[in-house]
Amino acid sequence: TEYSELFQELVTNRYVEVFRATLKRFKDNLNVTLDTRGHKGERVRQIALNPAAFPTTYSVDRVLSEGEKTAVAIADFLTEADLDETSSGIILDDPITSLDNEWKDVLAGFLVERSKDRQVVVFTHDLAFAYHITKKAEKCGASVVTHWIREEGGRPGFVYADNSPVCESDYKSANSAREWYAKAKDAAPE
Repeated sequence: TEYSELFQELVTNRYVEVFRATLKRFKDNLNVTLDTRGHKGERVRQIALNPAAFPTTYSVDRVLSEGEKTAVAIADFLTEADLDETSSGIILDDPITSLDNEWKDVLAGFLVERSKDRQVVVFTHDLAFAYHITKKAEKCGASVVTHWIREEGGRPGFVYADNSPVCESDYKSANSAREWYAKAKDAAPE
């Protein structure tokens, strides 16, 4: 009993506290709660809908959108990373799937803040998200290194170090899009 009480006080309560703070940064009105149970060091955590907001028992899958589920999963992961002092880095592979532009901006700021304490590596296809990260980093004086990884001639894995579409002037203006639009507009239907 004492072990369970100590674990609850030192681990579970801290986890719930950090999770709630992280989730609040993403969106104030995500009515989920973290439920933990178990004994003798084996803890199972489950993300559930807040019973105060949803009096009947619905599953998270039936109520939250894909973007909201993604935000909750990222908040859970970042909480775990924050509390794990043995971990030296955070690596995310396309973390913004199903997130709208506002959430991408918030997540970019969150990751840039984390980069002050540890290395953050993000793989993404989303140029807008890469742009958000770059702009947030510029504001707080953090350094960003971007690499462009492409497929060429049917072979993947060509790396262009210290370069990405975000760094290219062609991608910082709408000129390229306008040129392609003009070509498409004048092209034959086939």
